[in-house]
Amino acid sequence: MAKALFNVFFNIIKSIINVVLTPINSIVANFFPNLATIINSFNSALKIYLGGGLSYFFNLIPPTSRTLILLYLSILLAYYTSIFSYHLILKLYQIIKKIKTRNLLKFIFTKLLQKIHYSYYSQKRKN
Repeated sequence: MAKALFNVFFNIIKSIINVVLTPINSIVANFFPNLATIINSFNSALKIYLGGGLSYFFNLIPPTSRTLILLYLSILLAYYTSIFSYHLILKLYQIIKKIKTRNLLKFIFTKLLQKIHYSYYSQKRKN
């Protein structure tokens, strides 16, 4: 009996969510283009440009130099990505530390009570 009631309850919730989210899904699906077509067009443009003039330029560079240039750029990209990630993690840690030390709920409630107290006494002075 309870299982049937839960099933009916969750089916009702599922249908309500489906009714609410279906128009949003259709708007998003029609507004944004298909990602596969964008990727395919980018790949084809890249093949056209790299297959034409740039490939002739890169063939002038010896293969060992090309490998060293790619290795240097890969190391540079890895370095900057790791530095960026380190700073991002450090900032998130500082934010979590502030929230933890400040006791966020206490902070919110004290600010809220201060505003209520101020508005109460400001109305009392006017009267």
